Amino acid sequence: MTVENLAKKVGCRGGLGASLVTEKGPVELYQMACDNGTLFQARCELRQCKQI
Repeated sequence: MTVENLAKKVGCRGGLGASLVTEKGPVELYQMACDNGTLFQARCELRQCKQI
């Protein structure tokens, strides 16, 4: 949910939500397809997420 909220703040809207790209762990990478054709990516470390 955190990644989806970050994406919305930068104008990314997507119907499927964010997908985990790496295995679960202390550092995780997520991506989300935006309605406008772009890809939003975020890196989360211990649930603290930032756009990359």
